[in-house]
Amino acid sequence: QSPLGRAQAAKNKGNKYFKAGKYELAIQCYTEAISLCPPEKNLDLSTFYQNRAAAYEQLQKWTEVAQDCTKAVELNPKYVKALFRRAKAHEKLDNKKECLEDVTAVCILEAFQNQQSMLLADKVLKLLGKEKAKEKYKNREPLMPSPQFIKSYFSSFTDDIISQPLLKGEKSDEDKDKEGEASEVKENSGYLRAKQYMEEENYDKIISESTKEIEAKGKYMAEALLLRATFYLLIGNASAAKPDLDQVISMEDANVKLRANALIKRGSMYMQQQQPVLSTQDFNMAADIDPQNADVYHHRGQLKILLDQIEEAVEDFDECIRLRPNSALAQAQKCFAL
Repeated sequence: QSPLGRAQAAKNKGNKYFKAGKYELAIQCYTEAISLCPPEKNLDLSTFYQNRAAAYEQLQKWTEVAQDCTKAVELNPKYVKALFRRAKAHEKLDNKKECLEDVTAVCILEAFQNQQSMLLADKVLKLLGKEKAKEKYKNREPLMPSPQFIKSYFSSFTDDIISQPLLKGEKSDEDKDKEGEASEVKENSGYLRAKQYMEEENYDKIISESTKEIEAKGKYMAEALLLRATFYLLIGNASAAKPDLDQVISMEDANVKLRANALIKRGSMYMQQQQPVLSTQDFNMAADIDPQNADVYHHRGQLKILLDQIEEAVEDFDECIRLRPNSALAQAQKCFAL
């Protein structure tokens, strides 16, 4: 019998072991076939490597699978079965880039007719995209959005104390009426300075001024925490915003409007982080503590749309409109939901 004939016989024996689930014995037979096969018989040799890779796959030895498939592809570059098996091994080894390269080659060679390979390509593309986006997001410099964006963000709230203009009483201490003393208090309050900067659209200084109020444990500490958290959210730093929001929410003696607003903002943050259960809990708690707050229903309605709970969304928008009949935004959202 010729060397190739002996190699084929070893492979056939390996196939019988493979079908019987005796993968270690199958591997021995395929290894024998590889050693007996004349090196110039590329296609036969590539098949033996691919068969051994299939046996390794059953034993979940992914590195060996990838190595044998590589040998098979080197001998037969358009070997679809080996390319796809290597793609699956790369997926198991978390080599997303290599997996995508292989499965893309498979899709092209199959003229995009095989759903199995196309589904794997789609899955890996999404995972790689998420990974790259996360990496880019982690390393990016926090940037303040445009003044127009910030104004638009605050316009989605009607019961937000921190976005209201400075009142005359806030510019002085409760009973002080002398101009000198009033300006002195304003000078010493980081929160009031932050509010002044907000009116001037000097947004870059708001976080630092709010921090001064918080560190000094000033009388506007709850407001400063909420203001700082809001601007952390605006620059995309949710991990810094959350502790501030948590603190405001837990302040039982704080103004209920502040706590409700913090709950709405934390709920919206959870919504962006795809945590609908936590988001719903926050919106429901905000409705419990401040049932007359139109913002709660407006923002909870948006969450309901995303969760495809259209009837509940419309109910929330209706309640928002009842509390704030002039809310054009809620009217528009309701029309969108319908």
